Amino acid sequence: MYFDSLSPDLNPTENVGSVLKGLVRSTRPVINSREDLVHALTAAFQQMQGPGWRQFFIDLVQSMPTRLAEVAGAQGGHTRY
Repeated sequence: MYFDSLSPDLNPTENVGSVLKGLVRSTRPVINSREDLVHALTAAFQQMQGPGWRQFFIDLVQSMPTRLAEVAGAQGGHTRY
């Protein structure tokens, strides 16, 4: 059985990007330039390095066997991830 390696269900970085975007949006910065964007992303990324975030990343990695099983069960179709 073949599954697309770019599938969001098999790509935990999709979750990281989503959380990063949420952090940027939650601060509601005005982004008018590339410099503003870099500043907002840097601030959000630094937030994600706090002590509470370690478990988030551990959980993401540990979710991979379940993700793979769900994608296989759905024969490559949609899953809850």
